[in-house]
Amino acid sequence: MTRILVDYDPKPIPVRRFDYVAARAGSDPECCHVGYGATEAEAIADLLDREAEAQDEAEARAARKAVKL
Repeated sequence: MTRILVDYDPKPIPVRRFDYVAARAGSDPECCHVGYGATEAEAIADLLDREAEAQDEAEARAARKAVKL
């Protein structure tokens, strides 16, 4: 796995839950998962959750394809 980079990027809105952005080093934000949070830890957790969900979806697609659903 590549390193996770976290950037502090406060938005011009009063909501703070998107202030930190986490992404894998070298990944393109246009095509890869990005996590958001009010803290660095929340942003990293969100990124890992999004990656896990994508992995689960990919495994489910492969399983459906294997049984021709």
